[in-house]
Amino acid sequence: MSSLVLHPKTGKPVFFNQIQLHHISYLDTDVRELLLSIFGESKSPRNVYFSYRTPITAEEITEINAVYQQVQTSFSW
Repeated sequence: MSSLVLHPKTGKPVFFNQIQLHHISYLDTDVRELLLSIFGESKSPRNVYFSYRTPITAEEITEINAVYQQVQTSFSW
């Protein structure tokens, strides 16, 4: 699954999906290791990639998380 749009000012690809719901790195360690042992990363039923199935690195996930923290909106209700 790729979820990219072009940034309106820079024209560069921007990841916009809720990566926490789809990327395998957000699973508990035991669940992630089990899925990887059964399916491998490329056929995992739960994973997300950049376009052309380019893997998202741990460093990129850290950056995505930081951006999410900067732009998040919370409601008290």
